[in-house]
Amino acid sequence: MFRYVLPLVFIGGVFNNSAFIYVVVHSQNMQTTTNKCLVHLAVADLLFLVVGVGEKFWGYAYSQITPDDTPYGPVGCSCFKVARSTAYFASLAFITVVSVERFYAVCKYQKKRNANTYRNVIILCWLASFLLALSFIPSIANFHCFHVTWPNEQPFKDFGTLWLICMPYGDGITIYTDAVQTIPFFVLLVVNVCLYCCIISGLNTAIKRAHLTGKRLRNTEIRNQIAWMLIANGIIFFSLLSPREIYFVIKTFVHGDSAVSETWKAVTEITGVLSYVNSGINPVVYSILSSKHRKAFQDAFLPDKCNPSLKQNSNHTDYIQPSAVNQDATSMASRHSPRLGIKTERTETETV
Repeated sequence: MFRYVLPLVFIGGVFNNSAFIYVVVHSQNMQTTTNKCLVHLAVADLLFLVVGVGEKFWGYAYSQITPDDTPYGPVGCSCFKVARSTAYFASLAFITVVSVERFYAVCKYQKKRNANTYRNVIILCWLASFLLALSFIPSIANFHCFHVTWPNEQPFKDFGTLWLICMPYGDGITIYTDAVQTIPFFVLLVVNVCLYCCIISGLNTAIKRAHLTGKRLRNTEIRNQIAWMLIANGIIFFSLLSPREIYFVIKTFVHGDSAVSETWKAVTEITGVLSYVNSGINPVVYSILSSKHRKAFQDAFLPDKCNPSLKQNSNHTDYIQPSAVNQDATSMASRHSPRLGIKTERTETETV
């Protein structure tokens, strides 16, 4: 079953992340600090999908035995492991960087945010992820070769007589790899939950302050949109990865026949598929819950005749334009008055 599910997950994930990267590059309005961090998250997800699922496609095409690392060799096994682990750690890092950026945008909006700081943080995230992934090489670089004798009948006649598999150098290496992969996940899970709570609290405070401007409906809509996007994105991201991490924790204490049972293999495959689904679903969440992202996707991919936002603008040009002018004048005048809270509204809108 998983041989049919994985191609669908792979195609959908590659398309979603590639489309999101294109939209951010294509639209000047989308090039905010938050979206630039999300682009790096999309790149990490793409790398995770291409390496993880691509490795399985290669193995399925080469050998009828699963797992069989014959086509990769020890160097290929190490490269796949490092690339996949780098993408995994980078995705955790960038989802946290986005949460921190939103926290400063909502709760610390008076503090100036330096774009160079986030650029350095992004470089540091990639570098730290790569160095951490390099430490996993001993868990996959021990290449074992087995000679297998198959029955002289179909479908075994076409099976190879050599079976090669990449294994760790010892049980201690396996425990280290599982621990280093799971501990950052659960630590960052707690950090992100705390940040989300602070952001939602800050949004409620901003709404109360924004009541002075008379734009209660607009600010409530912005507050709800950001809050639901944060909650949904966080719940989906960590929920889809949690089964895999819990699996690694349990695997540390499971030995013997239980570790190779059919049920255990099914759990391994299901949790793996969920992790690949997680790498492809983030742009869908942005598009569903953020009108700004949804409009950017429409502008980038839909022809003018089929674009709902352009149709609406063309049908109401006569009476929307004067209103927009008045709104811009009010907005420009209010941005110089911090006590009105407009600066908070503008900053929060940019992070949607």
